Amino acid sequence: MIKKLCKLSCYIVFSVGLMLLPSQSSWAVPQYDCAAVTDIPVAECLALVALYNSTNGPAWINQTNWLQTPPSEWFGVTVASGFVTQLTLPENGLSGAIPADLGNLSHLSYLDLGSNQLAGNIPTSLGSLVLLEHLYLNSNKLSGEIPVELSSLTHLSRLYLYDNLLSGSIPPQLGNLTLMWNLWLSGNQLTGQIPHELGQLSGLVWLRLADNQLSGAIPEEIGDLADLRQLSLGNNLLSGEIPVALGSMTSLEILSLNDNQLSGPIPAQLGSLPTLYELVLSSNDLSGSIPPELGNLTNLYILQLEDNQLSGEIPDLTSLIYLLYPDDPDGPGLNLDYNALIVPEDYPNPLSGLHNFLSEYDPNWHTLQAFQQIFGDTGGVLTSLDGRASFTVPAGALSDFTTFTFTPIPAPGFAPGNLVDAHHSFQLAAEELDGTPVVTFSIPLSVTLLYADTDVLGFPEASLALYYWDTADLKWTDAVTTCAGGMVTRDLVANTITLPLCHLSDFSVFGMPIQHIFLPLVNRRAGGTLLP
Repeated sequence: MIKKLCKLSCYIVFSVGLMLLPSQSSWAVPQYDCAAVTDIPVAECLALVALYNSTNGPAWINQTNWLQTPPSEWFGVTVASGFVTQLTLPENGLSGAIPADLGNLSHLSYLDLGSNQLAGNIPTSLGSLVLLEHLYLNSNKLSGEIPVELSSLTHLSRLYLYDNLLSGSIPPQLGNLTLMWNLWLSGNQLTGQIPHELGQLSGLVWLRLADNQLSGAIPEEIGDLADLRQLSLGNNLLSGEIPVALGSMTSLEILSLNDNQLSGPIPAQLGSLPTLYELVLSSNDLSGSIPPELGNLTNLYILQLEDNQLSGEIPDLTSLIYLLYPDDPDGPGLNLDYNALIVPEDYPNPLSGLHNFLSEYDPNWHTLQAFQQIFGDTGGVLTSLDGRASFTVPAGALSDFTTFTFTPIPAPGFAPGNLVDAHHSFQLAAEELDGTPVVTFSIPLSVTLLYADTDVLGFPEASLALYYWDTADLKWTDAVTTCAGGMVTRDLVANTITLPLCHLSDFSVFGMPIQHIFLPLVNRRAGGTLLP
């Protein structure tokens, strides 16, 4: 009976105690009496408290005086004439969402929440901060679209939204922000075309839209940005030709259009840009010859034209004396690899200034060019310029004169899956004189591949094999299977593999990853005791 009474009384006391304790939510949300604040308006105080609460203020790296003193003394808060004018909390460990209440900081001119862990959408209410001049939300985890409402910030000179997870298109209304100096939207997931309205930002100095999924052509209107010093559009899906109008941007210092799908020639007008330091056009589909006018860009320290379809002779570039050397940590300054440029028969001729220049600044360019070779019914041998691949065409394999095109590729054109890249990729194509493609052979070709010890690091050397891209099954397949009964010969001392080849395609050399064997865990018991 006593135990029952004790249990009942203890239960009542414990229950009453629970009812008297504050709720869990009130523990997590710090309290602050904004009604007693006199140094800023109550609405602005509430906005700051909302930011603190929604971004895990207690875990900030620096939260000096927050919710403890008047707001004018809080870390990162600047108050002038009774209003919050600056809010500066970069690299401070903020996480969570940006509250819409920040739109009540009506006198804010500077907002920096960059390099934190903020997530969620950018509040449309930020569009009401009409006095804002600097907005830094870069290097967070913000998602959703760029709010059109930001186009109302007509005093804005810097908009940094780079390195987030933003999607959707770039609002063309941003072209209304005519006081803009720096527009950095790179490193997101933006899609659609580059709005031609950005050409209205006449005072723009930096335009960085790289590392997105932007498509379509580069707007001609971008060439109207006479004060632009950097145009960075690399690593997108841009297509079409490089606008000739870019050659009129006389203040341009850095032009990066790499890793797109741009085609056509390199405009000769780019050679008239007097202050250009970097010209990066690599990894596109550019064709034609290298304009000799590029030799006028005597301030260049980076000229990267690799991985295109450029052809013809290399013009005189010996005036580009400031190019970085190949071993420079910021280099290489000159890269002409993976094109179809003509290699002179006497290269490298020590009496040629251009040859000496190329040998100094891009020593391997001549080994990494596509080339063609014609064979008749007597066959012959085609050897890549770097000597790593050799193809023997046997007599009788061809019914007519056939042009073979060997094209080295910097990396596999398709994802290798679980295969390990051995850093040797190329295309081999053939066509008869009338243009008829030759894809298969009834009499096998023979291919011998040479590799270095460094190519087989990370996987068993004996697993090294040549693979071709199977366009029917969309996968990499061992190239030895292109010939019925084909076999591979490996010389692990001479570092060569030889195999027959009956089908032409994209090729890459891969190895198989080391297979790990996991044994089941066995527990043993002795005398009822679990043993390790």
